[in-house]
Order: sequence, then structure tokens, then C-alpha cells
Amino acid sequence: MILELKQREKHQGNRNTIYAIEEPETSQHPEWQVKLFHALMDLPKNERTQVIVTTHSPSLASLCPINNIIFLFKNNGKTNYQTGDNLDLPEVTTTLGILPNIPVETSTNLKVILCLEGPTDVEFFDNICNNFGI
Repeated sequence: MILELKQREKHQGNRNTIYAIEEPETSQHPEWQVKLFHALMDLPKNERTQVIVTTHSPSLASLCPINNIIFLFKNNGKTNYQTGDNLDLPEVTTTLGILPNIPVETSTNLKVILCLEGPTDVEFFDNICNNFGI
């Protein structure tokens, strides 16, 4: 994907380009999430290129300089934003519903990471593990 984007950027010449990528961490090992994020951040080598990434991953968000984060939210039906020094990080985490933070340095020895969305998912996998003696 990154190679294709870089190839397209070469052919764009002086045109303005925006790459918008939604949740690139989905289905990626934490180590690959970091590599992908750094590759995406290397794309805008000129003023005519911007990369917009959406994420719910605190690991990925922590790699981004705070001045590059824009938090969009609705309040009374009106779209608002926070950025830079005005960014209220506790509000961001509360609003987005933060996913587990799996540090990359500890994940290199893991074979599987299982992230579940709700208590019924946890209960289901607990039952399976108990039935199979895991």
C-alpha cells in the first residue's frame, strides 16, 4: 500500500494530494502498526501532500505529535474541533472509548493477541477456554 501511494505521489507532480486512511491498525500486529504509521507519516515530503489518519488506538495516537492531532466531535448537533494546546485528552479518551494499549515492546514475544468488544464476547471465549482446558 505504501509503495503504491509513493508511486502515485511521484506522478502527481505539483497537484495537491490528500491521503485519508481510516484505522490502519485494524487487523495488524502492534509492531506492524508502528511500521505502517511511520511509513504513512513519511509520505508528505512536500507542502502539497497531507496524510489524514483516523484511529482509536492509543498506541498509534501516541506516536503522533500532539500538534498534529485534530479531535472532531459533535456538541448539540454542531461539529466542533480541538487541536494543539486546546486538545482535552481526557475528553478525547472518554468520547472515543479507548481500546486496550498493547505496548509494542512486550508484544514481540506474543503469538496471539485477542481483543474483544464486549462482556458477552469475553464470556464466550472464557467458556471455550474452560471447555478445552486452556
